[in-house]
Formats: sequence, C-alpha cells, structure tokens
Amino acid sequence: MREFLDAHGEGIHHIAFDCNGAPWDQRIAEFARRGFPATQSGRWRGENSFSFFDTEAATSTCFETYHFPDGFDFPEPEEWYPGPPPAA
Repeated sequence: MREFLDAHGEGIHHIAFDCNGAPWDQRIAEFARRGFPATQSGRWRGENSFSFFDTEAATSTCFETYHFPDGFDFPEPEEWYPGPPPAA
C-alpha cells in the first residue's frame, strides 16, 4: 500500500473479482497469456484462494481474483476501527 501511495497518491489500489466461478488454473493462465503474471498468490484461512497480477502499468491499478468456497464464513474481527458498526 505504501508503495502505491508513494507512486500514485490516493486512489484505487486494487480491484478484486471472482470471474463467475471460472476454474482457478484457467484464471491464472489467462492473465499470464495476456501478459499479466501473478505477483502474489495464497490461501486465506486455508480456504479462500487469491491472486494479484502485474496490471498496474496497463491499468494504473492492480487486479486480484479470489474464490470463496460455498459455506465460507468470515471470522469476527479482532478489532473495529474507529468502532463497531451500528447494531442492525
């Protein structure tokens, strides 16, 4: 984030999307085929796959694809800043 702010100032750091359920390997291969290699990939909580691509020069931002499996539950945050959201 700091590198982005230093290079561009405030703005959109990255755009994330799930590719309508396209197979994971296909997503990665299609970005590479178009000249955008993955720069960071992993799995959050051992379930949610994510990958960032080197799209900044072409789009002025970074693209990310992700996949949340069916039934994935977000954990409760450890902290809220500046405070918890209002009760529903």
